[in-house]
Amino acid sequence: MALTEHYSDEYGVVSYDREGRLVQVCWLQHCSRQPLRNVLAKALQCATAHQLTAWLCDTRQLYYIDIADLNWMLQNLFPYFDMQKQHRVALLVNKSNFDLVANVPSENENAFNSGFGSFIDMIYFLDKDAAAQWLLV
Repeated sequence: MALTEHYSDEYGVVSYDREGRLVQVCWLQHCSRQPLRNVLAKALQCATAHQLTAWLCDTRQLYYIDIADLNWMLQNLFPYFDMQKQHRVALLVNKSNFDLVANVPSENENAFNSGFGSFIDMIYFLDKDAAAQWLLV
């Protein structure tokens, strides 16, 4: 996978691979609100411009995501994915966050599935290679 950098700041890096139809978001430090939303908006801009349908989000540096930011994603990120295409989102998380997500279903997860589950598959991963393999199948 040959990545080209699209955007970076002190909070995250957005890169893409046209051939693999992949956009990668790598968080460099914990953030929330506007810094988090700015990086995600740049990733959406990149994905839309290059018609990318696979997202690899390395969230291991994010300790948590605020409810307000989750709601922002439900209202301002996912609705702009092309509903005519099937998208895959691999979330790379650390072990403690993986255990938390696996054991606590949230209202936002239910809202995501009911609103976007027909055209966006989202899975959590502990291993970057496994996430990339799932995305590029």
